[in-house]
Amino acid sequence: MRILMIDDEYDQMEQPERLLNEYANKENLIIEIIKLDYVKNNVNFKNNLIATFNNSKIDLVLLDYNFLGQKSKEINREILPKWSEIAQIISNHSVPIVIMSNYIDEAKRKVTTLVNYYGVTGLVEKEDMQTELEPVLDRLFKNKKKRSQGYSWIHLSDLHINCDCTEEEKSRRDKIFMDALIKDLLEFKGKGILPSAIVISGDMVINGAQAEFEIFAEYLERIREAFSISKNNIIVVPGNHDIDRSKITDIMKASCKDKTTMLSEYKLHKEEWFIKFDNYNAFFNKLKMTDFDIAPSIETCYSYTKIFDFNKKKIGFLALNSAVNSGSHINSDTNKTDDFGYLFLTAQQYGDRFLNSLKECDLKIACIHHPLNYFATENNGKVKQFLLDNFQILMQGHNHMPNVESSGYMQKELIVLPAGALYPDPADLKKQMNIMNSYTINIYDFERKNLKVFFRRYSDRLGKWIKDLDATGEEYDGEFDRVLR
Repeated sequence: MRILMIDDEYDQMEQPERLLNEYANKENLIIEIIKLDYVKNNVNFKNNLIATFNNSKIDLVLLDYNFLGQKSKEINREILPKWSEIAQIISNHSVPIVIMSNYIDEAKRKVTTLVNYYGVTGLVEKEDMQTELEPVLDRLFKNKKKRSQGYSWIHLSDLHINCDCTEEEKSRRDKIFMDALIKDLLEFKGKGILPSAIVISGDMVINGAQAEFEIFAEYLERIREAFSISKNNIIVVPGNHDIDRSKITDIMKASCKDKTTMLSEYKLHKEEWFIKFDNYNAFFNKLKMTDFDIAPSIETCYSYTKIFDFNKKKIGFLALNSAVNSGSHINSDTNKTDDFGYLFLTAQQYGDRFLNSLKECDLKIACIHHPLNYFATENNGKVKQFLLDNFQILMQGHNHMPNVESSGYMQKELIVLPAGALYPDPADLKKQMNIMNSYTINIYDFERKNLKVFFRRYSDRLGKWIKDLDATGEEYDGEFDRVLR
């Protein structure tokens, strides 16, 4: 739980900070306090405030309001005209505001005038803060405490953004992404389900083009803002459509003539294999993500790990690039690209280094685009065993039909979750009319070791996202609910 404390310089924030930490210990919550000083940073305050919301998921704004009281008449004329603009920034992120003041009556009058429509949730008299702050926090976070055991994330895959689509197709895509999906996510938010991360398992675009990635980045930003999810809490991996196929060379194609030497040929000309990822990398770098445990690089084949903290638990994500050799094999019968059986993960993408990175994590989730049967036979077995031995969940793309698969032995189990296609390639729709627009929201309950998945699909007839009964069967009501081994 992140609390933004805005101070007016006239009073220190030691007392509310101490009370917040005491409350956190009592309620078994983790509180991160971010501080901004309005007066000292007056010139850049608006930009600092926007940056804070963009970089962190803020749950509450705690505002020292003495600058609106009797003590600060000298600066009222300077501050008041800007306050409504600042309040609007906070309101845009649907974050509650609690105001503290030694001059509560004066603050109430100005609050009523200036922020009546900006989500002010509570007023606290500083002299009685010991007794007044805790009930406000109880009211604000009672739902958060109820769901505190559940870590949740959105899983999107196979969006296939295409710059060459018709205006009619673009209009439909915008409706599904920009309108209906955001509305569906906000309905979950209204039910108290607040995903902490977004997982995207590849095929964001159709041709690996820069302009396509720019469109996708706009969609992603809207989705991210719907839940105020930090940019650092995005997990993304490339798929076969995210590469620039014009950069595939004759050396790469020739390497696929013999599966037994395919990997050794790659090692000899390694850097040549990654030119096709230039546009994907430009998009990835613009996300400005930080806090990698193992950062993506050519050495790791752009695979990486991230670790998130949630209610004294650690969630580890391994993001695997399965598209390293994608596009290299041409089927001699059809003269078309055929990846099946010709993909591989290198030893630099998994193994002890990655296990050591995530060894302290309570929940381990891997994310990959291609199903494991797309890998060359020997590589397939090693990768599957690695994932089965060390991970509970595998988020997967490529298969345009959402599903739940389970594999395991003894006390080991790996749940594989293909999300389906958020926006199927129109060419596929012509061939398979049963492919739906789909995505999932996932919740893991640490106390019960329970995974719950909400399967969603888009209904053209209703013009909105609904339960995907086809994915689960009507008896399961569009949900997968299972205690994991």
